[in-house]
Amino acid sequence: MARILSSTGALVATNSGGPQIATGIFTYSRNPIYLGLAIASLGAAFWAASLSPWVVAIVFCIILDRWYVRFEENMMLQTFGDDYKAYLAKVRRWI
Repeated sequence: MARILSSTGALVATNSGGPQIATGIFTYSRNPIYLGLAIASLGAAFWAASLSPWVVAIVFCIILDRWYVRFEENMMLQTFGDDYKAYLAKVRRWI
């Protein structure tokens, strides 16, 4: 599977240290999946038209940013080093 994905340039970091993705949607956002989840949760809160879903959506977005994204970025820095630092300087975290 890794060979198939690496031939398309779409392989995420694994413990084996495969190549870093820096093409496609990853040229615009370092976390497109988390961005989609955040947009979906905020959209659901908007659709619900109540205060409590907004609180849940905002807490969810904060947890995504402060917990998951930071953890994964640290892992990527350890895995890819200077290449990932250059990527961090070029591509924004969310949009």
